[in-house]
Amino acid sequence: MGCGEVGGRSFGGGPLQGPFVVACLAVVWGLLWSASPLAAQAWVPAKRAGTVSAGFQASEFYGHLESDGRKFHGGDSYSRVLFVEVDYGLTDRLAFTASVPYVWARNGRDPSPVAGFTGVDDGHYHGTLQDYRFTLRYRALADPLVLTPFVRYVLPSHHYETRAEAAPGRDLEEWIVGVDVGRVLFSRQYPTYVHLSLGYAFVEELVGVSTDRLNAGLVVGYFVTPGLSVNARGVLQNTYGGLSVDHVFGPHVSDEEFLEHDRLLADDSERAGLGAGYAFGPRWSIDVAWLTVVGGSDTHYGDTYAIAVHRSFGN
Repeated sequence: MGCGEVGGRSFGGGPLQGPFVVACLAVVWGLLWSASPLAAQAWVPAKRAGTVSAGFQASEFYGHLESDGRKFHGGDSYSRVLFVEVDYGLTDRLAFTASVPYVWARNGRDPSPVAGFTGVDDGHYHGTLQDYRFTLRYRALADPLVLTPFVRYVLPSHHYETRAEAAPGRDLEEWIVGVDVGRVLFSRQYPTYVHLSLGYAFVEELVGVSTDRLNAGLVVGYFVTPGLSVNARGVLQNTYGGLSVDHVFGPHVSDEEFLEHDRLLADDSERAGLGAGYAFGPRWSIDVAWLTVVGGSDTHYGDTYAIAVHRSFGN
């Protein structure tokens, strides 16, 4: 079952095609592309069909959550991301997705280096390519729900700066395995859809420290009209291993751990947000999303906003 077919069901006087494409794409961006590595979806495109997406994301991090969850208003950072993604159906069950972002980032309003770091922490935006992401998804089950295991490989495009608040990423390889589960629930004229994603990341170790993590995301969406959908979502991240803020700024941290602490934090976070999608006919659609950090430890807190445009091709 692809995005354009839901067991032959229809609503609003016509086939469930263009609007349901929005639902699938809202799942892709509903969790926010770089806010978590869950940029997969349960529904896969038909063979030799797919979608090209282009998007923009802005993140405003106002400070940190300490090891006990308390907010520390300091070390603020800001990023802007442009990305392109292609999702293609190799068969009616197997899909391949590739994406790459270009990231601009800067540290806070105070242009002085954070924690003694120089270079990119000068109060100005610095931009570079970040990490390539390649994903294979296989739709194992279509009814009564859509069940799609996935595997993703994250490869840094080059060795970019990592030691600063304005660093564009972590420059670490990752293998992520997980599963996406989706269900469309019909109620009278318009459907509601539910999507759950679980992924476990095996992350390249650094200075002997593991930062493997579990990510989970839930999206619940509703079609206001055949072309307009709205949704709510939550995202959870739990890191196994890593360093606490208390350790990084404590007496027992090594020089190497301190220099690399932004890549090594035991980043746990809970986020919640809203989104909406609209289909401009059977091929074009757009969606917007917002997430905010509502809890966590050893992480940043703030808001992320995103907008993406999608063009489907093929069948």
